[in-house]
Amino acid sequence: MLNRIVTTTISRDAADQRKRVLQLFREAMRAAPDILEMYRMPYPVWKMRQRIREEFTKHSAVQNPQVVDILLFKGRNELIETLDQWKQDDHVQRFFPNNTYDQPERKVRPFEDDNGRGKRIGGSSEFLAQFYEGNTERKDKSIDYA
Repeated sequence: MLNRIVTTTISRDAADQRKRVLQLFREAMRAAPDILEMYRMPYPVWKMRQRIREEFTKHSAVQNPQVVDILLFKGRNELIETLDQWKQDDHVQRFFPNNTYDQPERKVRPFEDDNGRGKRIGGSSEFLAQFYEGNTERKDKSIDYA
């Protein structure tokens, strides 16, 4: 959804600002299950919502209306980037403290070993594996290419 535009809005008064903060809070709470599913995170929904609530309460003491408007802009921007999947899994994981997230197991392609290198099955793949490692001497010297 590249047609969404996030604009910085200057609040008219404290009531308007409060309304916008609550609106962002509700949108973030509603998006929590979708975020967990999109990024395949092994947390329950309540934990994600608790973390969102912590972020909002961390900034609840801010009184300056201009700072609140900036925080609203940043919060909405973060939410949109997360929902549009402009972030990697570990970017969203940084939202949770103490790095409690276990990375999903890396899917290995059939022709790769666990480190992402080509398997040494034999034939040309063995030659390519040796070639990539810098060993260009052929073991079978009986073949004459002249």
